[in-house]
Amino acid sequence: MKVKKGNLPNWTFDVEEASAGVYRLRARHNLGSSFELTGQDPEDLSKRAETDAEEMEREISKGHDLLKFVYGAFNRRDIDAILPKMHPEVEWPNGMEGGWVHGHEGVRAYWTRQWGIVDPHVEPVSVEASDDGRVIVHVHQVVRDLAGTVLLDRMVEHVYSIDEGLIQRMEIRE
Repeated sequence: MKVKKGNLPNWTFDVEEASAGVYRLRARHNLGSSFELTGQDPEDLSKRAETDAEEMEREISKGHDLLKFVYGAFNRRDIDAILPKMHPEVEWPNGMEGGWVHGHEGVRAYWTRQWGIVDPHVEPVSVEASDDGRVIVHVHQVVRDLAGTVLLDRMVEHVYSIDEGLIQRMEIRE
C-alpha cells in the first residue's frame, strides 16, 4: 500500500506484509534517497519512518542550500565566501589540467589561476541524492575565453561528499 504524507510531499511510503505479522516499510524521496524499516506494528513503522524522513529532508535541504550558495558565490568569483563552506582538507578536482587540489589554499590557487585564463560559469539544473549519501548536481557549464568567446557549453555532473555541513570532496562526471 503506497502512502503520501501531507507534511512530506517529496516522500512516498510503501508498506507491505513481508511475512506473517512482520511488515516492511520502504520510504523513497523523489530525489532518490530511500530507506527501509521492518517491524510488527505498521503504525509504529509509519511514525518511525516519518521521523526519519523529516530528518533526511532537513539534511537534503541543508545540502541543497549549501550548494546553491556555493554556485552563486563561484559565479561571482567570491572565493572568501566559499572556502568556509569547505572542509579545511577539501579534495577538489582540477578540471583544467587533471588531478586534484587539496585544502583551502589549493582551491584558492587553482581558481585564481583558472579565472585568469578562462571565464567559467556553472548553473545547477537539478540536484539528487545518490544511494551512497553523496549529492549529485546536474550542471550546465559554459566556459568562455577572456574575450567572451564560448569554448565549452555542456552538461556535467558534480558529485559532492558533504559531512557536518562542509564540502569534503567534489568529483566531476562528464
